[in-house]
Amino acid sequence: MTFRICGLIMMITSLIVTGFFMLKKAPIVVQKTWKDFRSEIASKSIVVKLIILIKKSIQTVFKLVFTFEILYFILYGIFATLGYSETYGH
Repeated sequence: MTFRICGLIMMITSLIVTGFFMLKKAPIVVQKTWKDFRSEIASKSIVVKLIILIKKSIQTVFKLVFTFEILYFILYGIFATLGYSETYGH
């Protein structure tokens, strides 16, 4: 029972660390992606603006997922959760 509690505490603290890191790092990556957005959409049609918006959104997701530190912490949180659930979930 003690190991189960320790595993749960480790998983929760791992997810808290992951969450705080994301709150710190993700806005910086998003800002770098969207910094020229207003100049790109100036005096363009609604369809072109929508296409640029979709393109920037997809770029943002890929930059967030493939930034090494963010990917590391996402995987850290996932494996902490999987480790706990596989060890004590049965």
